[in-house]
Amino acid sequence: MQDGATRAAEFAYVVLILAVAGIVWREAGTLPPAPYDPLGPKAFPTWVSYGLGALGLAMLGRLLLGRAIGRAGHSMVVGLGD
Repeated sequence: MQDGATRAAEFAYVVLILAVAGIVWREAGTLPPAPYDPLGPKAFPTWVSYGLGALGLAMLGRLLLGRAIGRAGHSMVVGLGD
């Protein structure tokens, strides 16, 4: 089971990821449209912010369900989990 400090650190990490996603989304919206490109320069940063936001919300969901986000239940390397 997790202690309070680990849980608070994981929650702070999720908040940081969601804040970065929000900042990237806001700053991408301020980019001017490009006359030569229909998507413009803000398409890729906007998509990245959506991805970060989705992953941050998934992490938040795991935290709210009581699951850890920083530890694996088992090792993928043979002999390392012993």
